[in-house]
Amino acid sequence: MPAPASVAAWARVSPGLDLSALDRGSARLLPLVWWNLRGQAVADPLGAQLEARYGATRATNESRLAELVQVLGAFRARGVPTMLLKGAALLAGATVDLGVRPMTDVDLLVPLTRVTEATAILQGLGWSAGSPVTPAMTELTHAVQLTHPARVPVDLHWHVFEECCRAGDDDALWAASVPVSIGGVPTRVPAPEDQLIHACVHGEKWVHVPGIRWIADAVALIRSGQVRWERLVEQAARRRFVLRLQVQLTYLRSAFEAPIPPEAFAALAAVPASRLERFEQRWSLRDRRRPWLLVYWCNHVRSAPGGLASAALTFPRYLQAAWRLPSLGRVPGAVVGRLVRSLSARSPGSRSA
Repeated sequence: MPAPASVAAWARVSPGLDLSALDRGSARLLPLVWWNLRGQAVADPLGAQLEARYGATRATNESRLAELVQVLGAFRARGVPTMLLKGAALLAGATVDLGVRPMTDVDLLVPLTRVTEATAILQGLGWSAGSPVTPAMTELTHAVQLTHPARVPVDLHWHVFEECCRAGDDDALWAASVPVSIGGVPTRVPAPEDQLIHACVHGEKWVHVPGIRWIADAVALIRSGQVRWERLVEQAARRRFVLRLQVQLTYLRSAFEAPIPPEAFAALAAVPASRLERFEQRWSLRDRRRPWLLVYWCNHVRSAPGGLASAALTFPRYLQAAWRLPSLGRVPGAVVGRLVRSLSARSPGSRSA
């Protein structure tokens, strides 16, 4: 939030606040709280703790970006193009200070045709995937996480959005991307408007660790003044994210005074929402109690060629790939198991109800 609103907001929440008791999603914002309050003549007993969080985040990010140089160098040596996403893109593109945006992993995009090489490169450097990266996985899904015993996990993407997994879905994003350099090794980051769409769409999803830092990411991108709003509307329409962007951008403007031009809202409102988008909105897929099977269904419909009939036939294969199951025969059992866990979580006596 801008000063003095940020100072007033902190004055409301800080009395009696126990930083050690915060949920992980909120705790990730503490370095940014210190960054916003610095220089505002705020005398607060929590100031030293906040500054320590900032310093620790900055040191960790510097270390992780240094590790990333080796990864990017290995990809470059093999001629594999790379693009950083999410937090790594914000840091590498100098959109935010190194100390305000914690990274729990690194999101790295490669072309769809180079996934096999990219996986082998990461494995050669000590990262490993929990399950084999199969052709079905790259055909139907968007990314896989690889872990390292001593380094930060890498989310290897061949598509940016899990809702857009067709060949060519990322061509416009690659074409508009911006060159950057980390430790002298060149790579790319998405254009600011593509980063903003990604922050909004990814941030709306319910996850176990509250993903509220999408708000800070989005506001930072908007305040950078580099977002081309006409292109943002064009990309939102192309990817059928119109209704999602309308909701998210309206919230950012009303709650955080994000400087979004009225023309952008008018242009979004003028784009007819697809039937799929209206269906998603009707079922409130952003709600934590959303019907999760419908989320997978909608994501698959967005990318499946041949319409609903084709999507229905290939949906079991999609679930197998998305859930990393070893065989198609495991899908029914996995569906039942997830349904049971979902119903248990909603029961009146459950801890998460």
